[in-house]
Amino acid sequence: MPLGERFTDFMEMISRSEYVLFICTPVYKEKADLGKGGVKYEKNIITAELYERGNETKFIPVLFSGTWNESLPIWAKGKKGIDYTTESNSEFNELLKHL
Repeated sequence: MPLGERFTDFMEMISRSEYVLFICTPVYKEKADLGKGGVKYEKNIITAELYERGNETKFIPVLFSGTWNESLPIWAKGKKGIDYTTESNSEFNELLKHL
């Protein structure tokens, strides 16, 4: 992002993207579930798109720290994602193949 650009403009690119990776950590889950800061805005964009279009496969969780239970927000429960906590080449290759 260029200096001076708004983060909300960047987040609104979610609607124009073919795929969206969301990096799951315990802090991300907390902010998403409690509706805090920019994560609340991002969550609203994602859940609106899921509601309107049902495009589930567009949103791919990537576990970066913690466990799935500790790091996956409520709105994403049950989604299959990539466990990248150990920086596994096989998980990364699976993601690349999908994209």
